Amino acid sequence: MGNMVDPLARYQRQTVLPEIGEAGQKRLLSARVLCVGAGGLGCPVLLYLAAAGVGTIGIIDNDEVDLSNLQRQVLYRECDVGRSKAEVAREQLLARNKDVHVNVYTARLSADNAEDLFAQYDVIVDATDNFMTKFLINDAAAKTQTPWVYGSILGFAGQLASFDPRQDDAPCYRCLFPHPPTEKVMNCAEAGVIGAVAGEVGTLQAMEVMKIIVDHPDLPPLWGRLCQIDVASFRKTLTSLVKEPKCRACSQDRAQINIKEEAMLNLKRTTTSDEVTPDEARAMLAQNSDIQLLDVRGLDEWDAGHIQGADHFPLTLMVQGFRPDTLKKDAPLILYCKAGVRSMQALHILKSQGYADVKSMAGGYDAWMMTEMRAA
Repeated sequence: MGNMVDPLARYQRQTVLPEIGEAGQKRLLSARVLCVGAGGLGCPVLLYLAAAGVGTIGIIDNDEVDLSNLQRQVLYRECDVGRSKAEVAREQLLARNKDVHVNVYTARLSADNAEDLFAQYDVIVDATDNFMTKFLINDAAAKTQTPWVYGSILGFAGQLASFDPRQDDAPCYRCLFPHPPTEKVMNCAEAGVIGAVAGEVGTLQAMEVMKIIVDHPDLPPLWGRLCQIDVASFRKTLTSLVKEPKCRACSQDRAQINIKEEAMLNLKRTTTSDEVTPDEARAMLAQNSDIQLLDVRGLDEWDAGHIQGADHFPLTLMVQGFRPDTLKKDAPLILYCKAGVRSMQALHILKSQGYADVKSMAGGYDAWMMTEMRAA
């Protein structure tokens, strides 16, 4: 009897907060949270949820620990290289809190298992690094009406949002990004990422999960809002998302939602009415000083040469939801990249966000320079 310990004693530092209290802690202890991915975002999410006393934590990840993961995936050690991430994560969580129940799924989340898995949990955490799985999470969450927390990181930037499909007027991830990208978007392995960025975004995701579970009026989650973070400048912005009335996920009846795995390059080619030639763009710019010209290439490409008078904002940031401060929705906009492919993707993104008068320059910067040389 002398060894009996109050199960709430270890959580005293958070239960003393009136927004948590014993009632909130009991909600955490009885909650069930599924984390999709045990990588850069998943590690801090899992660590803080286990430490906070979330009663049941599910981990789904079919990957193995690689040496390159150790720079940002703080659950793993050198001796874990080659082992299942999900299995190692369970060991690490139980070593820190033996009272937490951890379910492990060493499989890939798919259209075949997502609905059944999500139905077993109260909250889903997106800790993935690819668009296809994020769309799958969104659609399965919409069908099962399971709240979920989205996260994404790249370089020095990150973002997160919380979605509540239980609310009829709430937007979803497809309201932000209706379709997958039309060309390959770099992931963290290709574009690079700072480990501390994964730590910050993952920690904020864990906080969002706790807010959803505790359900206290003074701890409102990011329902329908996108938090964008740039750690290089320490800038954080909040953007309210708008529910799309024709969204194929959140605007449909649950029974009609078709959970499937999207493929890249699944959009129909944009019609020529959305394109302008370099000569047409040059004439439009000469006739209308209100037209905005935006270069969506990478910084190295911009530095190597760009069209005079253009603004620069790379597609790699745009696909994460970031927007240049100078962009005006009510002004005409011409986009260009190297050859007209990335600018078409940017056009889709901006049109889905309410930018109506957007054109993509056919042939891109290469075609512009060819016409410049021809004119000379």
